Amino acid sequence: LKLDLGGNIWVIANIEGKTLTMIKMRLTGGKKVSIMAKRKNKKYMKACGNQNTFTEACFTGEVPEEDPSRPDDEKSPIKLEISGDKEPSQYSPSGDTAIDSRPATVKLDLGGSVWIVGSIDGETLTMVKMRL
Repeated sequence: LKLDLGGNIWVIANIEGKTLTMIKMRLTGGKKVSIMAKRKNKKYMKACGNQNTFTEACFTGEVPEEDPSRPDDEKSPIKLEISGDKEPSQYSPSGDTAIDSRPATVKLDLGGSVWIVGSIDGETLTMVKMRL
């Protein structure tokens, strides 16, 4: 399960047996993240176990114990590689989207209703990244 909270903050979760394990993290650049909080919940609501209904309100439960064998300097930031699927955006820029009064002729869907739109004026390409 995954949830984009905006501002490079994500909640990722996994169901292990009957326990929902969650991590709230901030993407700090490249393949590095900073862990903000962790939770384990054995009595999670059924809706929290489904990607379509997983929300920030699901981030409840007990704070798991830290591994004492791992030194503090190794805890944050950590390297992270998540191979995931890119879902098409729910929303898209309208046909009359413009940048500085010029029509946006280039549109790239990054998923999660995040888009890069651009307009070309002569030899100049102007681009804007936006969340709808």
